[in-house]
Amino acid sequence: MRTRIVIVGGGIAGLSTAWHLAQAGARDVVVVERERVLASQATAQNAAILRTTIDDPALAALAERSEQFFSNPPRGFGPLLEPCGMVVVTRAGFGPPVGVRSGVIPERLGPDRQCTLVPDLDASRGEAWFVPGEGRVDVGELARGFEHGARDHGVTFELGVRVLGLLPEGRGVELEGGTSIAADQVVIAAGAWAAPLAHSIGSRVELSPTRRHLIVTRADERIDPRGPIVWSDVDDLYTRPEAGGLMLCACDEDEVDPDTLVASAEVIESTRRKCGLAFDTFEPRAPARFWAGLRTHASDRRFVLGRDPDVKGLVWAAGLGGHGITCSIAVGEIAAAAVLGRALPPDLVDPFSPARFASAHAARS
Repeated sequence: MRTRIVIVGGGIAGLSTAWHLAQAGARDVVVVERERVLASQATAQNAAILRTTIDDPALAALAERSEQFFSNPPRGFGPLLEPCGMVVVTRAGFGPPVGVRSGVIPERLGPDRQCTLVPDLDASRGEAWFVPGEGRVDVGELARGFEHGARDHGVTFELGVRVLGLLPEGRGVELEGGTSIAADQVVIAAGAWAAPLAHSIGSRVELSPTRRHLIVTRADERIDPRGPIVWSDVDDLYTRPEAGGLMLCACDEDEVDPDTLVASAEVIESTRRKCGLAFDTFEPRAPARFWAGLRTHASDRRFVLGRDPDVKGLVWAAGLGGHGITCSIAVGEIAAAAVLGRALPPDLVDPFSPARFASAHAARS
């Protein structure tokens, strides 16, 4: 097979890139995904939270750019965002959350307002702020909209097909079974598997796959299903209503082999301890579901987006860490522009350039 553009990975980064390429008129685009279902790895394992209050200005700019899409989806997408708002707990004297998007004014919560929004939150552990507009993203609808919009414009999807390697200079991919797809360019959007594939043809981009756990408790009549997300920067804990219960995450992180990812039950107890610190009298119900998801990031915690400096035909859309859903719209926009050779504002794209890895390598040498 031969095509112009191959996208390796059918998660949110690959789907967003495919959709943006299709919208820009690109033809002969093939998405290769090793699973039989799109967006079934890291995309399906995360908490589906839109948090635009990010302390890195470069990432915050991508989040703000993406939020406009979530709030006003284009034709072909159903509603994407439930803007329930977010209560952010910062350390005493720290002030409001950093990186709040333009036009949004965080509300400092007094005792009465805090009790109304989150009755059991321990007010003594820091300062509570309500950030309107943050919320829960319908990741399934987002992925569906990207897929259908791409298919409608001629993008082809090869599902259940494993990529074993990349062809020299990023000119295609080798597939399981001895076949290959030749291409002019390859977009590497393979998440935790991206860096090893790219290293085989000379890329110096370094990424670390890590594990993070999520718990959803049994149904709990105390939980308001329309209640806000609670994110405690003091306790490294976030919660949100989910399926009649409560989703909990203790922001744990350890490096893993993505091919042998398993959940650790020890995290359940540590999450309960953090929850006991963040809330006065609230004791969460027992877990109904418990799983580990993948978060892959560079050492500087910034995405890797754009053209590889060492491999002529390789474009990156990877290393999305904990902000992949929040910034997914801008991620696809930047990757598609790199493929097509279209310029975007330097302050938007330069912080995520893969060229920074070549510079770091030169400095070490």
